[in-house]
Amino acid sequence: MVKEYAHPNKVYGCCWNPTKTGEFLSACEDGLLRMFDFGADHTNPVKTFEGHTKKIYNVSYSPILPNIAASGSDDRSIRIWRTD
Repeated sequence: MVKEYAHPNKVYGCCWNPTKTGEFLSACEDGLLRMFDFGADHTNPVKTFEGHTKKIYNVSYSPILPNIAASGSDDRSIRIWRTD
């Protein structure tokens, strides 16, 4: 193992940003998206995104639009996020 990124609840998904080396998002049971920077000297989230009211099952960066991601949740919504 290289690094461990602890979460307060279950993690259902994560994805790497295709346009920014080392940046990735995690989808958590607590309804929060967390952005991390693998190149940082810490494992704390760089940003946390709030908006879903139930667990998030999936997250994906846009392959063609930099700094745009989508998440799907048990709250029956898909949210589009600006990550910059």
